[in-house]
Amino acid sequence: MKNNTGKNLKNNISNKKINNEKVEENKLKKEREKVKKSTKLGEKRQYNDKFHSVIWYVFIFTIVGLLLEFAYSFIYTNVFKTPKGLILGPFCIIYGIEAAIFITILDKFKGHKLKLFICGSVLGLLSEYIISFIIDALNGGRIWNLIYQFNLNGRTCLIHAIIMGILAILLINIAKNIVDCISKKIKGIARNIIDTIIIILIVINILLAIWGLSAYKQRASDIYYEVKIFEEKNFIDKAADKIFSDELLINLYPNARFIDDNGNIVWLKDQFKN
Repeated sequence: MKNNTGKNLKNNISNKKINNEKVEENKLKKEREKVKKSTKLGEKRQYNDKFHSVIWYVFIFTIVGLLLEFAYSFIYTNVFKTPKGLILGPFCIIYGIEAAIFITILDKFKGHKLKLFICGSVLGLLSEYIISFIIDALNGGRIWNLIYQFNLNGRTCLIHAIIMGILAILLINIAKNIVDCISKKIKGIARNIIDTIIIILIVINILLAIWGLSAYKQRASDIYYEVKIFEEKNFIDKAADKIFSDELLINLYPNARFIDDNGNIVWLKDQFKN
């Protein structure tokens, strides 16, 4: 009897110990899950914050870039006129995209002016050259041609590299902080709504720009090759005629051109002179 009691007691103690170990193991498991979940939420929040910042870099600097173009145009021509490249709103999207790229890549050099200048100059040359090729691929024609000394196929040039280097210093050390202060004040649902509106506006503008440039090139090509159109235009072509007047497209893309079948450069705006 005593032996049975002792065995039962030992078994109870052993079972309690096993149960306690299981309870502790479950607690540790739950803690790990909480930490893992918290880490994922933190990473997601960090990603959302970065995405929000990039959206605002693109948005703000599309406008700043256009203002700089206005100032540059006025200094050299005494006329407030610039090819902004987009149909709706005061935007010059190339500047916004380049600014976002600069900030993403060069922010680690903040405070180091020489590094920012050198890296900004090189990055400016590369980005301007690559963006020019991308626009060519999308539209089948060039929309800018740089005629300054030491230019690279008219796509980028030395003076632009120097300007980009100086702008990189101002962008990373000063402008980024100002934009960050503005964007961080927008929180919650308002942030999501405003970010969505900005994205939609930019996407619509880019699509309209591609559509407009495509219509511009087609009209110029028809005039150049003396194409006679006998069929009635479809809905898309009719809409393009209403939305994109020749005058608007000439103003937006004064340097647009294409290469004809004989390898000659054809300037689109010259086809509308008569």
